[in-house]
Amino acid sequence: METLPLSQRKLGSSTSLSSSGKQAAGGRTSFRERCKYIPLRLQLEERRLLRLLEAALNVSEYTDKVDILAWRSKTSRMHAQIKDFCAILSGLVVAQDYKRGQQLVADRDFEQNAEFFQDVFEIGRRYKIMNPEKMRSEFGKLMYMLMDSSDPGVQELLGFSCVRPLRTVAAFLEERGRLELLDDPLLEVATAEIVAGERPRALVQRDIKRKESARQTLARKYKHAGLTEDEILSAIYSTSDNNSYLLFNRDPIDRMIQYFTSTFRPDSYEEGASLAITGGRGGARLTHSHERQYNYVLQSLTLWREISSDMFKLWYLAEQDMLRQGAGYRLCDTGQGLNRVQGAPGVSRAMSGILGRCQQAIGGWVGSSVVHLGDHNVPNALFFLNKYTQVPQILNPVVLVLDELPRLGQNPQLGAYISSVFGSVEAARKAILTDFCRHAFDGSGADNFFDAGSCIDGRLTSAWNWCSKVEKKPYYPIFRLAGFVGFDGDWKYFQVPRRLLDLAEEQLQLSGAAGSADDLAGAAEQAVGISAEEQQRRSIDRAMEAWLDEQQRPAVREVDAAALGEDEEGVSLKCARCYSLVHYGKVKSQTAEGLLPEFDLGKKVGRKIALQKDRQAMVLCVVDVWDFDGSLPRTALASLFPPGAAQPSNAPLSQLDGSSSRPGAPPADALPFQLAVAVNKFDLLPSQATPKRVEQWVRARLRQAGLPRPSRVFMVSALNGLGVKDMVRSLKDDMGFRADLWVVGAQNAGKSSLINAMKRLAGTGGRGEPTVAPVPGTTLGLLRVPGIPLGPKHRTFDTPGVHHPYQLTTRLSLQEAAAVLPRRRLKPRTYRIPAGSCILIGGLARLDVLSAPSATIYVTIYVSDEIVTHLGKIEGAEERRQKHTGGLLVPPYEAERLQELQLVPRTAVVEGDSWQEHSRDIAIAGLGWISVGCEGTTELQVWVPQGVMVTMHDALIPDYAKAFQKPGFSNMLPASSIAAKQRAAAFSGSKATVDAIELEEEGEEG
Repeated sequence: METLPLSQRKLGSSTSLSSSGKQAAGGRTSFRERCKYIPLRLQLEERRLLRLLEAALNVSEYTDKVDILAWRSKTSRMHAQIKDFCAILSGLVVAQDYKRGQQLVADRDFEQNAEFFQDVFEIGRRYKIMNPEKMRSEFGKLMYMLMDSSDPGVQELLGFSCVRPLRTVAAFLEERGRLELLDDPLLEVATAEIVAGERPRALVQRDIKRKESARQTLARKYKHAGLTEDEILSAIYSTSDNNSYLLFNRDPIDRMIQYFTSTFRPDSYEEGASLAITGGRGGARLTHSHERQYNYVLQSLTLWREISSDMFKLWYLAEQDMLRQGAGYRLCDTGQGLNRVQGAPGVSRAMSGILGRCQQAIGGWVGSSVVHLGDHNVPNALFFLNKYTQVPQILNPVVLVLDELPRLGQNPQLGAYISSVFGSVEAARKAILTDFCRHAFDGSGADNFFDAGSCIDGRLTSAWNWCSKVEKKPYYPIFRLAGFVGFDGDWKYFQVPRRLLDLAEEQLQLSGAAGSADDLAGAAEQAVGISAEEQQRRSIDRAMEAWLDEQQRPAVREVDAAALGEDEEGVSLKCARCYSLVHYGKVKSQTAEGLLPEFDLGKKVGRKIALQKDRQAMVLCVVDVWDFDGSLPRTALASLFPPGAAQPSNAPLSQLDGSSSRPGAPPADALPFQLAVAVNKFDLLPSQATPKRVEQWVRARLRQAGLPRPSRVFMVSALNGLGVKDMVRSLKDDMGFRADLWVVGAQNAGKSSLINAMKRLAGTGGRGEPTVAPVPGTTLGLLRVPGIPLGPKHRTFDTPGVHHPYQLTTRLSLQEAAAVLPRRRLKPRTYRIPAGSCILIGGLARLDVLSAPSATIYVTIYVSDEIVTHLGKIEGAEERRQKHTGGLLVPPYEAERLQELQLVPRTAVVEGDSWQEHSRDIAIAGLGWISVGCEGTTELQVWVPQGVMVTMHDALIPDYAKAFQKPGFSNMLPASSIAAKQRAAAFSGSKATVDAIELEEEGEEG
């Protein structure tokens, strides 16, 4: 029997180009019939309303307040119904349109918003039919609320009905006069599901082109004045959605039927593979011979398949049954709590038709054909269909394990284990199928004996009972080897086998480190004469048991992010400090932060690296390319050097007079670790900054800083994942089999963000991720981060950011820092400046041109596009800064901040070779850099707040901007400059209008 790889089976692939139309619906119904029950796909605005409805239902306690036995009279219960119903309706309107909601709350005139309410509720009902597995609790509240809205007393208050017919594909096309589209034979190709499987890529591409061509042909053929091509395509896509649902939900049942019929025969069976069950043995409550059980299982699977095929129709009929006029219900204690018991004639008739088709196809029926619906077992149609949406969750994991077995058997260690326990891969597959077909269909699982049995509902109950006991089965280790986690849809591909193989290899290749329990066990087995094959099988057993114990044991590890970041249900948990950082952008207690001890990288990390004799170490230094000199942790890296190694000088990286200090760096082979550099935020640089150019520049700056030659320099972006995949692959190759990765860097350089990007690459994002916030010092201590896609013996540690007090951002407020830190690609601002002119960079810095070798020089500013710059004369520069800061000149956004940000001058002398390109860069730590182009000697003065580091180095980007800036104010925001000025005026509290701001700008001297 042909099987597909596990990763493809997860996508539901089984065939090449699956058919639509009659075949897709089981060979009985045409597109006209199917599309009566297929809802139209939601549009963008409808999805927004859906989110609104889901949020309202999620916080609603409607059923908890209404469906209780405490009401003494029908009037009191109706009053509660009306009160809660009106609250939900009012909330929906307020959330959609505040002014309109205010009027509704004041006037209580719900009838004016009748169309809005009908639209919102219809969207929720339509979405549920398209996605039966979604909105389980929310949809129940919605349906019960709409049931109560049909009460005459409620309708009299509202003045309208909340229920309107669903928008289906057939109804939409009939309304637009194009119902004949559903009879077009090309629709079968246009809605087909294309799955690659093991086919050549060329054939898959051919099918994709055929499908897209068919869609476009149909859209052009049937469009008219009242029906656009986009609307036709929407109807076609909606029909395709139904085929996709069938592929994902009916496909596991088809695969199980194939496995079942190819493994068993009704008239004979092999030894140990009998399906016969006896009531009272092994939990069974039915007594069937092998042949009878074979027919019972086959007809149950066939029934489930037919129900899945008609699931859209059944949901459509279920809501018609629940919302039909005059349909009452009884509030009863069914043994599962208080539930609304209501008949469902439409669903009952449809189920009778499905049962009839199954009996006719199989040629008989084993057991009861009673469909519990509207009684204490299944109170209403909602309960009934919710049960059958879980069938794929039961069968899909079992089918995935059966598909994965041949691949597991190809591995020598796992193949030996499977052979020693079951005899062969085929025998293991047969053992799993035999147990499943016997005990998942034995009538067990009900609360009492009388409710158990062979009825339609009881077959599903016994299957869930088998699922609850699978962990005790002898073949459960094979489930875990194949990646099984549970019957909730979660599946970890290949992670378990790789981990297990490493454990097994350690057991088989005795390392000579005597004293371990496994070594002693192996020696004991050899002493008593146990064969090598048996020793191997037991060794793998011990490795597997150790791994399973580790997975089932509560995760208590040294500062393990997985243990600290999630609760038992996998929901992300955060401490009060992290929650405040993420949601409010500030620490919870500034006083407590000041009492925290400073993290000593040399003692905490350097000592661990020195003591790890059996593990290699890789130090990944993360620097911010936008603020390279300010974010390069020279001193912190030097603390990791061994005693006696050359230390970098404490002098600045490059003096402003232009002379470069180049302290000696220790050779790379003298270090106890490898050094790699990740240049983060590379995507912020202009396109002229190519990876090769930037790498050469970075290596030169590291050499000038007295740091050892890095083994790798990576250009990455933690935000969009640029270069992360290549970086992980290179680190994995360089680190060897057993190694530790230490991620270090300055505060807010992007260390934790880069780690999270690596986790997302492995599909483990969101689980144990370090907290990321735009606040310096977010990470407090050494943090071990799991889920990094390196190797099984690799560990990754996140370290606190190194504090650099000479960065400008350490002196700014959160609002100011958010504006200074660039979020979009840097846009160069090139000025042609004569001597005696200056550039104000917000209210944070200033550049004066004291002398120039010619009439003008060229200066390009690389800062955030939210910073406003101003070109004018040196004379009166400080007065203009005082006057316009917080208004036209931002940041800062408050003029009072200038008292705390007093500027002090620094003199810089630039020697340029050519006026056609930049010669040198002047970098201001935490703000950006200024490129200068001149031919000869230029004397500049840089004004920055006291203590902010200013360095000078070779130009990173020699090119000028394509367009030069004019004198006056300028920013590079993608929005209009008027909007930026309005925001600046709002921050400063100015009442000046936009016109006044523009007039003031026009009157400002250049």
